[in-house]
Amino acid sequence: MACPVCGSVHHPVLAEKCSEEISKESVDQKKAAADETEKNVRNYSAMAGSLKEQLERLKKKAEQMEKDAGYHLEDAEWVKKNGCRKKSEPVERN
Repeated sequence: MACPVCGSVHHPVLAEKCSEEISKESVDQKKAAADETEKNVRNYSAMAGSLKEQLERLKKKAEQMEKDAGYHLEDAEWVKKNGCRKKSEPVERN
């Protein structure tokens, strides 16, 4: 007996005809669920893209903050070593 789906006679387990009737309402419900799932996938994909962009901006900001902290650390070490301000720093007057 040939497979009712593809016509092959070499399947180890042949498909069987469904004994219950599939209603239009059932098909419509499944289609609505599939459409909702596709909508969710698009929304989550857009959110993921937005979060990825936000992450990249935050990484750049963190890198800049790390770089700035390094400059401040270098300045502090220079002052500790030399005991005074760098020439480029303004002198505070009281």
